[in-house]
Amino acid sequence: AEKCDYGSCPWTNSSLLTADLSDPLLGSAIAALAPLHLRVGGSLADQVSFALSREDGCPPFAVDVTRRIGFTGGCLRLSRWLEVLSFCERLRC
Repeated sequence: AEKCDYGSCPWTNSSLLTADLSDPLLGSAIAALAPLHLRVGGSLADQVSFALSREDGCPPFAVDVTRRIGFTGGCLRLSRWLEVLSFCERLRC
């Protein structure tokens, strides 16, 4: 997919799935903008599945040039969703 040039995907580790919610710089930036609405979505949001238990399979996003959007997989675990909610409660997003 053209979003990953030369084997590098610029959005790697920049999503809700992987962001370091304990990073003080991120926390300061969100707090400075609060109150705000955190938008969870985007082009790949339609690909995300939700895992409610540890037994549920949870595939990561992977390049798949046969798909219209160029990717497949993507999963948000319940435990991660609860971390995001806690983060937003604390910082008013």
